Amino acid sequence: MPIVAEPAASKVNPTSEYEAKFSAQFVVATFLIKGAFGLTDLMPAALKDSVVLDLARRITCAIDPVTAFPAYFSGGGSPSRTAAASSGTSASTAAQARVR
Repeated sequence: MPIVAEPAASKVNPTSEYEAKFSAQFVVATFLIKGAFGLTDLMPAALKDSVVLDLARRITCAIDPVTAFPAYFSGGGSPSRTAAASSGTSASTAAQARVR
């Protein structure tokens, strides 16, 4: 997961808005602490929040060896997504139907 989780040393301590956008650890830590993640969480003061940064350092990212990606996630081009697009059903509705 090189774009959003590696190198871990820089992802757990983003120094710019751009770095923070592509840090899974920072985004997850912010969301867990604040209950949301928005544009204000990319501002310089938010990037220095010691509580968020402490939690971000404790978050690790790993690839799930039994994932269904990309067949059942955005951009996977699965038959149900294609069928949903051609039938006028939203992709999210089709995905919810699969999960149930």
